[in-house]
Amino acid sequence: MERTGAAMISAVESPWRIVFISTVQPAVEGFTAFARALGHEPVAVITSQGPQGRREVHPGRRDFFNQLVWETPADLDIAIAHDRTRVAPLLAAFEPDFVLCLGFPWRLTPEALAVPRLGCVNSHPSLLPRYRGPSPIAWQVRNGERELGVTYHRMDEDFDTGGVLAQGTVPLGDDDWMPDLLPRFAELQARLLPLVFERVARGDPGDAQDDAGASYAGFFDDEYGELDWSWPAHEIHRRVRAWSFMFAWGAGARAELAGRERQLLRTRVERGATEGSPGDVLRRDGEALLVRCGEDAVWVLESA
Repeated sequence: MERTGAAMISAVESPWRIVFISTVQPAVEGFTAFARALGHEPVAVITSQGPQGRREVHPGRRDFFNQLVWETPADLDIAIAHDRTRVAPLLAAFEPDFVLCLGFPWRLTPEALAVPRLGCVNSHPSLLPRYRGPSPIAWQVRNGERELGVTYHRMDEDFDTGGVLAQGTVPLGDDDWMPDLLPRFAELQARLLPLVFERVARGDPGDAQDDAGASYAGFFDDEYGELDWSWPAHEIHRRVRAWSFMFAWGAGARAELAGRERQLLRTRVERGATEGSPGDVLRRDGEALLVRCGEDAVWVLESA
């Protein structure tokens, strides 16, 4: 499935001024190192405070916003956009040749897209045109996919519809959470980037997406997070995992546990449990609780 360049493209004679648009610090760090290895000049990061400008973080989620602010390479400027209309003037101030985007909650305006002479490219975690939209990983987990996609594509005025520059996949297991996936994404993105930069340098618009095969990965309805202990353990575990990949603050997978409603943040399936009734706490291990389901049981490892 993967399409990559045959070898790393050589350092350029005329370095590009590059601005990253992201809320994810590990991605910015990796992109910065790659661009510098090619002789380019990363100059700034534009970020946001989170969806709708909010800084609060869902329980159990790493605060990538604060990590980005404090751990971005010290020689890069950081600009925090108040809303999507502020991205264009901030970009213009840095005079970029090229923009690379990942994990940004707002669609760029036409004014922002027009700023860099070489255009804007986004890294989207699905095999486009499938799973366009803000929650692609969550929907791939929800639908039981065995692989997660990565697509670099040209950015246009719609979400995730521009020409495809490079694609690849990473494996997705039943017990994978974001910390498990980040190293796989980083390795794949590094392998795909040479082809992306090569095609951008040629002015390649990318391969047109087939809208007939498109699907949309929007935010979950709250009902998807209302769990029933009579369900099989694997279904409860899958829903908890899917919600863990949602950028939806204040929501999550919920169930009554030990006398009160809790948000389940991390679980593990325990197969073969037959004692008790659905919802019974079978064992405790520190803060972790083993709960009987309609079939098997789940360890609730983290909750709020």
